[in-house]
Amino acid sequence: VVKMRLISRYTTPTHLFTLPFYANDITELAIIYYQNDNVVLIKNLSDCTRNDKMISVSLTEEETALFKPQGYVKIQLRVGIGEKRMNSKVLMVTVYDVLKDGLLSEISGGDTQ
Repeated sequence: VVKMRLISRYTTPTHLFTLPFYANDITELAIIYYQNDNVVLIKNLSDCTRNDKMISVSLTEEETALFKPQGYVKIQLRVGIGEKRMNSKVLMVTVYDVLKDGLLSEISGGDTQ
């Protein structure tokens, strides 16, 4: 079970994945972010936090800036527990744009150019 409906560019979202098994049993993991027929980003087990039956992964401003605005990103969780392999269903998440591109730390000084 995943609860996410949108990603805004230049934000730092945390995506939560609820699992039907204990997250600490996972030995391999990939969270794939796919848009416009291309893999845009892959997060692995070392990028995640595990808690009981939940996995969470956070994205950086730089990572969310990779997504094209006003489209969809497909997300899929793939896990391995020993020799077993499992996939989540493919999730479709809307990408929202910003009025001015750039990291917040770079644009927060009030530059209007």
